[in-house]
Amino acid sequence: MEDTEGEPLEYASLDVKSLPLADIARKWGLTVKAGSFNGEYYAYYSDYRKEIVMATDNELSFLHELSHAAHYRIDKDAYRCEKWEKELIAELSAAALCHMIGKEPNTGNHFQYIKRYAEEAKLSPVKACMKILDTCMQVIEEIVKEIDTISLKEAA
Repeated sequence: MEDTEGEPLEYASLDVKSLPLADIARKWGLTVKAGSFNGEYYAYYSDYRKEIVMATDNELSFLHELSHAAHYRIDKDAYRCEKWEKELIAELSAAALCHMIGKEPNTGNHFQYIKRYAEEAKLSPVKACMKILDTCMQVIEEIVKEIDTISLKEAA
């Protein structure tokens, strides 16, 4: 991509530095950067590379990935969790964080996302959420303890 000519790529114009709570990711030593959409997901967290890559400026997507990062911080064996667990932990935590920083979550999208992964685990959305609720609380606490007054003002 760097060796091509033409119009700038869409992701090159993403302002990932202004995402809410991005300063926390940087405080944790993570790189937050723009990347291209790969046809499967708009953002991802890599614990191995210590980075969050965003192909969107969607704040909820960032909070979801920040929640993944917090999960790996509180549980060094998080990589062993089943995918449905990791995704529900990140999504439910991100939804709560949205409320906490004064952003409007998309409850319908959260529910559909949770429902899809709960069904993969052969659980109802409520039962799946109950199984991961304690971890979500720890994830949120890991993030919230890093929030200072400046972060809250910037996020709102």
